Amino acid sequence: MSLPSCAISCVTAICAQAGIICLCGGDGLERTADTCVKHACSLPEAIAFRNITETTCQTPVRDESKRFIVMVVLVVAMAGVMLVGRLAYKQFFSVMGRLDSADWSILAATLVCLPSIAVNVNMAIHGLGKDIWGISPHDLILFGLYFYVIQILYIVLMGLIKISLTLFYLTLFPGRTIRTLLWGTVCFHAVFTFVFAMVAIFQCLPVSYQRAKYDLQELKLANAHCMDINASGWSNAAITLASDVWLIGIPLSQIRKLRLHWKKKVGATLMFLTGAGVTIVSILRLQSIRFYANTTNPTRDQFDIVWYSTIEVGVGLICTCMPAMRLVLDHVAPQIFGSSRRGRDGKQSTQPSSSSSQNQFAFTTIESNTIETRAHVKAWGAHQDTRLERLERTVGALVDRLDEQSRDQGNATTTVLQSRTEERPPAEPNPAPVILIREAATDAGVSPPGQFDSLPSSVSDVISAGLVTSSTARSLLKLFRVHYGRWVRFSEQISTEGLLSQVRKSSLLLCSVLLIAVRHTTQELADELAPRLFREAKSLVSKALLVVPQPAEHFQAILILSLWSTTIGQQPLSIDGWLLTGYALQQGFASACFPDPGKLGPGQEIEQSYIDAWCLWNHLCVAHLQYCVGTRRPAMLNQDHVDRCSHLLETGSLKNYEARMVAEVKLYWVIYTKCCPQSNRVDLQDARVALQNWKKEWASLFDEPRSQFLQMGFHFAHLLAYYQSARSPQSLMDASIILEMIDLASTIINLAMDTTDDRTRHLTDHIYHLVTFSALTLCRLVHMYEDQLRIANVDVDCLDCLVTKLVTWFRSIGLPCHAAHLLSDIVSSQFQKLRPNYVPADAAASTATHYNLTVLDASPLPSDVGFYPDLIGSELFDVNEGMTSWPQWS
Repeated sequence: MSLPSCAISCVTAICAQAGIICLCGGDGLERTADTCVKHACSLPEAIAFRNITETTCQTPVRDESKRFIVMVVLVVAMAGVMLVGRLAYKQFFSVMGRLDSADWSILAATLVCLPSIAVNVNMAIHGLGKDIWGISPHDLILFGLYFYVIQILYIVLMGLIKISLTLFYLTLFPGRTIRTLLWGTVCFHAVFTFVFAMVAIFQCLPVSYQRAKYDLQELKLANAHCMDINASGWSNAAITLASDVWLIGIPLSQIRKLRLHWKKKVGATLMFLTGAGVTIVSILRLQSIRFYANTTNPTRDQFDIVWYSTIEVGVGLICTCMPAMRLVLDHVAPQIFGSSRRGRDGKQSTQPSSSSSQNQFAFTTIESNTIETRAHVKAWGAHQDTRLERLERTVGALVDRLDEQSRDQGNATTTVLQSRTEERPPAEPNPAPVILIREAATDAGVSPPGQFDSLPSSVSDVISAGLVTSSTARSLLKLFRVHYGRWVRFSEQISTEGLLSQVRKSSLLLCSVLLIAVRHTTQELADELAPRLFREAKSLVSKALLVVPQPAEHFQAILILSLWSTTIGQQPLSIDGWLLTGYALQQGFASACFPDPGKLGPGQEIEQSYIDAWCLWNHLCVAHLQYCVGTRRPAMLNQDHVDRCSHLLETGSLKNYEARMVAEVKLYWVIYTKCCPQSNRVDLQDARVALQNWKKEWASLFDEPRSQFLQMGFHFAHLLAYYQSARSPQSLMDASIILEMIDLASTIINLAMDTTDDRTRHLTDHIYHLVTFSALTLCRLVHMYEDQLRIANVDVDCLDCLVTKLVTWFRSIGLPCHAAHLLSDIVSSQFQKLRPNYVPADAAASTATHYNLTVLDASPLPSDVGFYPDLIGSELFDVNEGMTSWPQWS
């Protein structure tokens, strides 16, 4: 190989007549010549000159390729284990049971990482870490190709890693401002990655020049030109470093806003600072960029930039997986890695994973203890104090009287034959339940407890009494916390043992938790335990109503029994959720459990306990208003109470779920006041305006996950308003509104069935009441206006088919003790009465017809109207009940 012609003048000027051999003296002449050649020649020609010079001088060849391969293997092993652990845990063992957006982003990075590993290894095999004069011409060309590819892969990898980390932050911080910044960061990284990937691809034109410039035998330079690659590399590195600092600064800026003890804030800060590892590697990588695309010994001088870039990618992948690894380790070895908390007895307890794998473990544990549990059940029998039994009977009678009075005041469905349109003079308001109960308690000589934490040792619960074993209780508690814990604000940071100790402070709370959880085990165990737990819960409720004030555990128990009362023993409202929530709210007004938000000073730090208390309050309000709407009974709340529910939004501490609860309180207040007022006279225009104003206020939540429940509530509000109006003799409804009612009912049913997932069987019973009401209304509308609907080209057969699909869907949810199974019987029974001639369109040809029809077969329903939610009412037992006053089609 001869010297490039452009380099001859440099050699002549430096070495005179001595020739190229004079550059081998080691006195700095070779650097002078190298600098001269860089200015006089193109970079490929300068590389060729360096190769010839060092070969002539027989300079020893340095080789770092083996060290590089070892580093790649170690980084791949560490990052690979964490990536597989994270993705497997999220997909198969987490509560969600699926990958979120951050996981999909890191999965994409993993897929890009696989070819980058192969490129790195091949780059080392073909010259990376060696001096170019020790590399064959063929290997040098392949090195150039691999180096070109790895630049593009590096940019894409770092972009995906940072997008994944930013998406993870979005799951942590609910504030509107911070989320806007984070979404802006996601967009920035996406654009940045795309732009610099394009720059890397087209840094030289033609693109084939990236490979050809290392062909020292051909030196094909014609018509090839490149941008300032070195400047591009510096700008990429600088922006990358700045974005690293930004991604560390975002979470750290939010630490001070968290309602945590300072020690926990320090721990959270240290966790986020682990991301500084990427920043440190980025800084180290900066110093290697001085040789980027500007060296005559590329295989050796660009070793450092590839070295640090590889480590940077590996550390980035590891850092994004670290938050999930705590859950993985906790799941694999909870005794070793579980978060521990020291209880009052000084013993350590471990925190379990919050993953859905707890379900499998819990099922196994429950089944393994079934025999032991049955033995305890057979021995069940608790000594009852005579005085408490007498008080229990007194309160039971009082509750019955309150229920009768409230039904007479707000509901005209106490008997099947009573007219729905009968006008009655307004009744005198009854005393609030809490007042009557307090009077009864005072007359009975019951005194409030002095301390909540010092319960008498004689007080027993279902565990100490032998109804449920400790191991079964722990397993059931795990199930409850996974599916319902956030409703009652159970901490995710405490171990199951620690939580069980807290729950056992209230016998009623423990019984309520186990009662709801047992329906998610096996039908055999549910049949065994549920009736006994239900009776015990009713007994404990009667006693609890005699004690004032009550601790937070009491309000948690009331909420549990209210939200899922339909499912308990398949006896809807056998525990009166309206009465229980009304009592809890009345007592909560004066309870120290719910501190006055008006007493918070400006800038005062809000403790997590405060947020938990008011979220619990909001949930009580939602439950109470749902019962007020469903049973048409008066609310214990007023506008001021409802407005108070939204004060937590101002703190910026609420997540999507918690903000949705505030929105539901406001929605059901609109439904209660505008769509089903106590006068039963609905102003449709006023109701529509109020609902549209509500939707404008909460429009942002409609773009968030699980927004279908807000949509269902919004459609239900319109449907209920129209339904109430249709029952009025002064109704101004016309055909367009009837068609809209059909559309609303169909939409609600489809929203319910189309969003089915693992959470479906864990929804509150009110959701199933709402869907059932929609189905029954749809049946009644089709029954009443079938001829007119067919003339209007409405597909009546499709509507009938939708109802049968709903019945099938209801019966696929959970165990037979689930609310959906009872409601499927109700819908099926009413459908057969109102649509007796229904036959599927493919009855003659399809063998599936028999199945479709038998879906509607159901056992006779109890004729006691009190057995059913008032939202459904006595209309089940008379085809035309309440429909004689419905408007004519016009």
